Amino acid sequence: MGIMGEEAEGWMQELLEVFSVLVERTSKPAALLEECDLLAINMNNRYKAINFDKFKPVMLAALRSLLPKTWSTTHETAWEW
Repeated sequence: MGIMGEEAEGWMQELLEVFSVLVERTSKPAALLEECDLLAINMNNRYKAINFDKFKPVMLAALRSLLPKTWSTTHETAWEW
């Protein structure tokens, strides 16, 4: 299945499945860190190569969808590092 014109790799689908949880946890840094640690351990054990550049457009689209009232072009620009 393609996502925003990108081929959905296993790691990408797994990350998308927990992305809303990560966004929700941003207000609780300790909980966010725990979620990120668990995700990183799981992905490190399951996938050899992860191309995060390929995920960037998908991540931005997900954030636009999850945060429709607060997301702006300023946020988009901030992610263009």
